[in-house]
Amino acid sequence: MIGKGDKPFDPSNAIRSARRIWKNAGLSELGYHECRHTFASLMIAAGVNAKTLSVYMGHSSIVMTMDRYGHLFPGNENDSADKLDKFLAKEREPFNAFGVEVEQLEKARSTKVYRRRRAAEMATAGRQEEVEH
Repeated sequence: MIGKGDKPFDPSNAIRSARRIWKNAGLSELGYHECRHTFASLMIAAGVNAKTLSVYMGHSSIVMTMDRYGHLFPGNENDSADKLDKFLAKEREPFNAFGVEVEQLEKARSTKVYRRRRAAEMATAGRQEEVEH
């Protein structure tokens, strides 16, 4: 595909080579954009991230890549909706991630002890917070 000697790459040689290979394999020809889209689709299926694909495709920004191929990346709209539903269901549970009852936690946060301890922590960190008495 690359020219002989000092001759530069010639796209027509690449096309001739590809046509010969496709014909010998009994395949129909693919156009330039079909090859690009196939390459991008295979890269996504292989797990390549959008930024890397954007560079390989020569896109001016990742936005162009996502506009064109975003629907092929894992995490489509249905998957995102399922994740949101699961997250919201967890928030309605009576216990947080540490096994503490949410109601008990909220009650503790409203006490003077909590507010004073938090104010001391904030002051230690170099920040001031108003403390209600």
